[in-house]
Amino acid sequence: MVSARKTQLVSAKDLNQLPVIAVDGWGVPVVGMPVTRLSHDYFTHLTSLPLGAGEVNFVAHPPVAHLNLWGQPESVMGFEVSRCQGAKGVGMPMTAGQFLRRVLQAEWNRAFSWRHAAANAAHKSG
Repeated sequence: MVSARKTQLVSAKDLNQLPVIAVDGWGVPVVGMPVTRLSHDYFTHLTSLPLGAGEVNFVAHPPVAHLNLWGQPESVMGFEVSRCQGAKGVGMPMTAGQFLRRVLQAEWNRAFSWRHAAANAAHKSG
């Protein structure tokens, strides 16, 4: 018999590890949380870094209106940049939609590998 505890999709431990995706989260402090930021311009990117940033973030280039980033991420060109990068044109060029898919796929892979490792450990121990 499988317990309800084992069938939960998201456990309390998982909730502490779920990342925040901040789309134009200017002025939103997320220090100490796993976060990925998508910024519609360099000003937003640079001034949000002290408030928390992920290992990789997205900066639109050229700058776009907020609604374009939110509503049409496939049409917004920009760069994937590391946590501390601030120079324009530095990083891997892509659309905001491509960036979101990469981030979500990486998170899925991380979560799946963690669950897979836990299942293997449980299977070996009993």
